[in-house]
Amino acid sequence: MAIVDNKLVICGIVTFSFLAACGDTSFSEKSNNNIPAEIDVALPKIEEVPKVLGDNTFETWSYPESVLVQDSVALSPNGENDADKVTLQNLIGITKVHHDISVKARDTAEAKIWLWGTEGDEVVLSIVRSCGASPAEFVSKKVTLTAEPVQYFVSKTFENDHTCILTQIQGVGDNQEIYAYAHTIQLNP
Repeated sequence: MAIVDNKLVICGIVTFSFLAACGDTSFSEKSNNNIPAEIDVALPKIEEVPKVLGDNTFETWSYPESVLVQDSVALSPNGENDADKVTLQNLIGITKVHHDISVKARDTAEAKIWLWGTEGDEVVLSIVRSCGASPAEFVSKKVTLTAEPVQYFVSKTFENDHTCILTQIQGVGDNQEIYAYAHTIQLNP
């Protein structure tokens, strides 16, 4: 058996007892040669699948004038010159608002990003329930950078519905230079 174009395709011999077990007795008086090779079945439709969004355009994120973002200035893990350099300030960083993600209670959002910089420097990664939603929900994770690219992640299961979320990278020191590549956020209903 196989499912092809939402039809159960039966390969081999189909018996009358199989059809009767499926509630079809219309073939009980016919020979095996007249049994259809395909039987339509209603397959469950998958309503909720993980939504993954991503970009490598940190220059389009929101940030104050004290933060500097330089587009495609370093080699990324894929070997291309498309990693961005970000100069953060203490507790000030860059933010990406995801207006295209609607979150329901019990949804889990996971943000992933490749980061590297001065060995031992720390940054804070956050996911925040945003867009004026109350009460605020967030999770923050302090990560220690290495000189080589590492993919970091932070995840949050939300308690309430709301219309968007944001991801954020904040510095833990002034004039902290980091490299960033391939931000993705996945929502798992």
